[in-house]
Amino acid sequence: VFMKLVAIFYILIFLSIPNAFSIELYSKEEAKAKIEPILAKLKIGVDKKDVSIFEEIISFPLNISSSETYVSSDGYVKIKARTINNIKELQEQFDTIFVPSLVSLIKCITPDNMIYNSRKGFSAAYGSIWFFDIIEDETGIRRFALWSLSTNKDATNKWLGQECKNT
Repeated sequence: VFMKLVAIFYILIFLSIPNAFSIELYSKEEAKAKIEPILAKLKIGVDKKDVSIFEEIISFPLNISSSETYVSSDGYVKIKARTINNIKELQEQFDTIFVPSLVSLIKCITPDNMIYNSRKGFSAAYGSIWFFDIIEDETGIRRFALWSLSTNKDATNKWLGQECKNT
């Protein structure tokens, strides 16, 4: 009897796992509607150089990559990156993060010229900016969050030349 109960318990657990981790994927139109107000906040905050305006759309730690590279101990060339852990650090480092090419990118991006991946989120300019589709651990709230930025002006400017000729 005990073994049957254990077997039933494990079967129930096994059958519930796929549902526990499944989330409804947004269609492109649904995702575009959700990212538009986020982009608007980011644009206003960057224009005013005030990160508190878009603090709620960031997922910390925020990853900042650059065009600089280094050779790791295992011999691979890697992109130099740093993390910003809170809003205070982001404001203090505003001018070194929001370089002119990144500011131009932020002014130009729209849901229509960004790439949408229903399992990850939105990106633009070869990954110069990423908004991931996340679920907050503490609240369970699902949202798009600014996850990563790049100060690599070459990649960003190349994309801007193709996508934002009129800005």
